[in-house]
Amino acid sequence: MGKGWSAQGRRRRMPAVNTDPTEGPMTDTTTLAAARVLAPEDGDRARFFADDIVVKERRGAFDIWTAEIHAGCEPPMHIHHREDEWLCVIEGRITAFVDGAEIAVGAGSIGFLPRGVAHTYAVDTGVARMIAINSPGGFASMFGDVERAFAGEMPDAPRPQDGAVMGPVFEAYGIEMVGPNPRYA
Repeated sequence: MGKGWSAQGRRRRMPAVNTDPTEGPMTDTTTLAAARVLAPEDGDRARFFADDIVVKERRGAFDIWTAEIHAGCEPPMHIHHREDEWLCVIEGRITAFVDGAEIAVGAGSIGFLPRGVAHTYAVDTGVARMIAINSPGGFASMFGDVERAFAGEMPDAPRPQDGAVMGPVFEAYGIEMVGPNPRYA
């Protein structure tokens, strides 16, 4: 019997944890949630330039989101000050730029981007699909907030002047823009 499982095969209730002190007490409900399957169309949709983002889960401990990402639409170099990030490429290939290094992340691979480290990515195959996990949770709502900040005028690809629109939203989520995407600098 695995650790954390009761004799009846159910998870034991875990104590509440505060995963973001700026948001007040949060409950980690990952061990209390009902089993379910999320279909491809399930989730909250957002647009990040030409990329399609679907936020699948928002929890205190983590967020899970999927993305169809396009070359030329990648984010600038940035630092997450609150969460770690895993990028699971399921189709295509990206190059992750992490703290001065370039790392190829192909289909079936998972890239880990720790908080506090400058990073971004670029799509190598025109289009790629990925599943991303951020921990602790709270990050994934940023996509909808960026879309709303553009007030229906989001271009298909980021431009240098778009930092003035994205910057305040990123800052509200503890994300610091530190330079352009190296692929396009």
